[in-house]
Amino acid sequence: MPVTKTIHFLKQDIDFYRLGINTQRAPSFIFKLKEIVIEKILSDSKIPKESQKSKMYVYRVHYLIGGLTSMYQDWLEGKFDGTLEELTEAFCQITIKDFS
Repeated sequence: MPVTKTIHFLKQDIDFYRLGINTQRAPSFIFKLKEIVIEKILSDSKIPKESQKSKMYVYRVHYLIGGLTSMYQDWLEGKFDGTLEELTEAFCQITIKDFS
């Protein structure tokens, strides 16, 4: 699941990502983080090639990762209480409930 991979990615060096969020270069940091996560998902070998090239799939990935990245950014800035896992679980519940 791409979201689980994102948690693992962030947990590798959570202090580094917190530092990145709290600098003047935060917008470029967030942009690069989104690019990396989107590319990882779009190139996932478990996703059929025809789906990877579908416009709607690409739009959906960009939309969801934009929201997820925004939530992680707010969490790293201390705007949300709770753990990274709780935040991700909330994102998954919102996504499943609102997009199914």
